[in-house]
Amino acid sequence: MNGYQFFKAMRAMVGLVLCGVVFVVTLILEMHNIVTREQECKRVYGANWQAEYEVRYGPVEDARKKLWVGSGGLVAVGVISYFIYRQVAGNRSARRSRRHRLPS
Repeated sequence: MNGYQFFKAMRAMVGLVLCGVVFVVTLILEMHNIVTREQECKRVYGANWQAEYEVRYGPVEDARKKLWVGSGGLVAVGVISYFIYRQVAGNRSARRSRRHRLPS
């Protein structure tokens, strides 16, 4: 691999990492906004909060589905990141020597 290919591969890896970070931050911010809206409506409108929430933002069920999908997306990103890391870094425990030294 020459220098150009190395830097091209590094640029691709940095791009993938940045895409993943932007995805995770976007999910977290959107989930935070949904929860904040619901809490604000509960605080301001009391018992009639669901009707006011649905007038302003749409059905509460849709917002809760978005929360579930966002949570699943965060878990999926974590699992995929773990497997990519394992492929790139390799299994470090397999490299260690399994021999035990006997005390002398």
